[in-house]
Amino acid sequence: MKLSLCIPLGLLLVVGAAPGVSSQEAHPLTGSWVGYWGPSPDHRNRIRVAMDWDGQRITGIVNPGTDDLPFTEARLDPSDWSVHIRIEAEDPAGNPITYVIDGRIEDLGSPTRSVVGTWRHGDTAGDFRITLQ
Repeated sequence: MKLSLCIPLGLLLVVGAAPGVSSQEAHPLTGSWVGYWGPSPDHRNRIRVAMDWDGQRITGIVNPGTDDLPFTEARLDPSDWSVHIRIEAEDPAGNPITYVIDGRIEDLGSPTRSVVGTWRHGDTAGDFRITLQ
């Protein structure tokens, strides 16, 4: 291939890639997260969380599917990247349960960042770690 043809072709590739390079990344909590939570290192449960930012608020669901728990409240404090989530649910007998989840985003700049912290409902508490997929 002649050099005169390579230069325009190369410029075309660079210009075509530029919009992807300059576009902004989504909100730090947007996406699918997978990890584990539990009251002790010996008692762990797999968890999936789907979160989204609509431009004004964070919405989400824990364990999307048949046993899903939608967020009642969610906040992100960008001064320290702390996350607060509240979920109102019911136990199998129909009694109300309030889950309070507090964590912090780790490795914020990483595409596989994590949220790590604690959760509690009633007298039960534990820790969790979820990682962006």
